[in-house]
Amino acid sequence: MHVEDLARGVELASTHANAIRRTYFVANSEPVQWRDLFRATALSARRHVRVDIEVPAWLVRAAATGGDVLSLLVRRASLLTSEKIALAAPRFWICSTERARWELGFTAAISLSDGLADTYRWYRERNWL
Repeated sequence: MHVEDLARGVELASTHANAIRRTYFVANSEPVQWRDLFRATALSARRHVRVDIEVPAWLVRAAATGGDVLSLLVRRASLLTSEKIALAAPRFWICSTERARWELGFTAAISLSDGLADTYRWYRERNWL
C-alpha cells in the first residue's frame, strides 16, 4: 500500500474511538499475487516482465547473503537482502481489511499501480534507482 494510505490508516487506528484495544490490518483490499506484483512493478518503470521463472530457493538465499555483504561493504541498502527474502518466503499472506473498513471507515485510496508509479518516481528523484 502507498505510504499516504498507510499514514492515514495509522492515524485513524490511533485516534478513532472505536480503535481502543483493537488490532487492524490496513492494506489495499485487492488481493495481489507475487507474479502480479512483479508485473505491476515493472510497468511502473515502463518495463515488461519478459521471462517468469521460479528461481531455486537456495540460489535466492545465496544471492540475498551476497546482498547483505554488499550492503555492509558499501554502507547502502541492497535490493536483495536476507530480510527481504524472509518476507517473500511464505506461499501467501492473508489479512482482512474488513475490521478497519467497518470500524474506522478506512479504505485505501491509492491503487497499486498508481502507488508503484509514485514510489518509482520518488526513488528516481533521489537517485536510489
